[in-house]
Amino acid sequence: MEIYEHHIDPPDLFDSSYYTGKARSVFLNIETTGLSPRTSFIFLIGIMFFSDNKYTVRSFLADSRMDERKLLETVRKEISDLLSQSCNCREISPDDYHYGSEKKTLDIITFGGKTFSIRFLNERWGSYSDEDFFAEDMHDKSDSGSNASFKITDLQKNIARLKYMFDFDSIKKYCLEEKTGFKRNHLVSGEELANIFSSSPDAKKGLIINHNIEDMGSLLHFIRFEGYKRLIGGDYDIKSIKLIP
Repeated sequence: MEIYEHHIDPPDLFDSSYYTGKARSVFLNIETTGLSPRTSFIFLIGIMFFSDNKYTVRSFLADSRMDERKLLETVRKEISDLLSQSCNCREISPDDYHYGSEKKTLDIITFGGKTFSIRFLNERWGSYSDEDFFAEDMHDKSDSGSNASFKITDLQKNIARLKYMFDFDSIKKYCLEEKTGFKRNHLVSGEELANIFSSSPDAKKGLIINHNIEDMGSLLHFIRFEGYKRLIGGDYDIKSIKLIP
């Protein structure tokens, strides 16, 4: 297994503190060899988090199917560490910090996570463990004497609720990328990526990693739609008004 790290800048006019709560959010993306967790496995997991005014992307790439357990254990430990950081983060809001139970929340942001990624992770992790991949007790409570939990945000599901506001022919990833102006250097489908990994993973590592980095970049474009959801729900404060003639 290999780990790659890359830093990307947010899109223009992107307010990370408003949309994601910075350290309290982690973007997640997986690549699999097929659609069924019973017959396929995970060969790449990407996570992205906000740190030092930029986004850090970490790509965890398996060498073969034999690496899957190590891959899952490594990413699970990484997310546990980020959850630990969120427990000590001064940016936690009263909504996420319940003083009675001292319960903190880490937001796992996905695209299609509730219908695919999270289910796939849980089922593949179930091959090696009796608990869910995002178990609430995965965080070492001895560090802070507190509990912690996860919130799963599925951007695709949330954007689907806003479809009536926009001229979207589809809410598939590539369609939304075109609508939001996100440009990829290489357009590769999940099936093509799985075939590349199966046939020549060593020769094509760069293409696989770059695909994951671009997936993360597109999520930063999609997170903007969370602002519309908050606007419709009245979850905003007016800080200033500017009249434009």
